[in-house]
Amino acid sequence: MKKLQLTLTNIDNRVEELRLIKNKMLDLLDIEIDNIYDLILQMYIEIQSVKLVAEYINDKGFRIETEFADKVSTRKYISNDITEIILSNTVECNAELKQYAKTLFNYNKGRQYFSDLLKLASK
Repeated sequence: MKKLQLTLTNIDNRVEELRLIKNKMLDLLDIEIDNIYDLILQMYIEIQSVKLVAEYINDKGFRIETEFADKVSTRKYISNDITEIILSNTVECNAELKQYAKTLFNYNKGRQYFSDLLKLASK
């Protein structure tokens, strides 16, 4: 990986890029949520930890429905449920929240570049 020279111009550019990403995140956190999925995506954008999002959602009293042997029951959310919501293409939620949460998730896993976050923040 090429090192970034720490010139004042480069530092100013990086600070401006981070400010752009921060402002986009703040805008997304202000979106009015319509369902549990939007809440989960907003929480992931804010804290970027599937484990902590699951704990938060559970503490608020939300439960996920599961079906086993034709019986429907509820249980607490686990981190895999949160990951599935972030990555799934079938969950009905705000498209902008979904796209940004998914990009952040992939960035945090090393699957996407900083420039991908910057492109989304610039939209």
